[in-house]
Amino acid sequence: MRKAHVLFAAIGLLLPACGGGSTTPAAVPTPAPTPDPRTNVLVVVGLHKRSGPPTVLEASLRFDGFEIGRFSAAQGTDPVGLSGTATGVSPGRHTIEVVILAQTMSPSDYLINGSAFVGGEGGRQIFLQMVDGVLATGQGLTVSLDI
Repeated sequence: MRKAHVLFAAIGLLLPACGGGSTTPAAVPTPAPTPDPRTNVLVVVGLHKRSGPPTVLEASLRFDGFEIGRFSAAQGTDPVGLSGTATGVSPGRHTIEVVILAQTMSPSDYLINGSAFVGGEGGRQIFLQMVDGVLATGQGLTVSLDI
């Protein structure tokens, strides 16, 4: 039994010299996280009738083809305010469109103007180009947005 104690003691003295002791392994550096370039974009648009009586009954605000806002009224309205937030938007060129879904008289002459707020409400404001045109029901006015 005494030989076993001497053997374990000798092994205990040799292990640290061989690198088999209780040393802590070196920490593996972790790369810094890459910031996600995607963001939210709040779009606020005014739809205006160029002349004549109010005609808008229903309109849709679309961001890259996806509806983010809708207006609906029982009688012709002018002006119309539309807003909505697109989420998870990547940098690059995007399309904002206002589509006339229902109106009292078709076609009618409209214009749109507004702003986009990159980063959501209180974010960086980008003024949208004013666009106008004569629209039949189902048609829309489109503007590009670069972020």
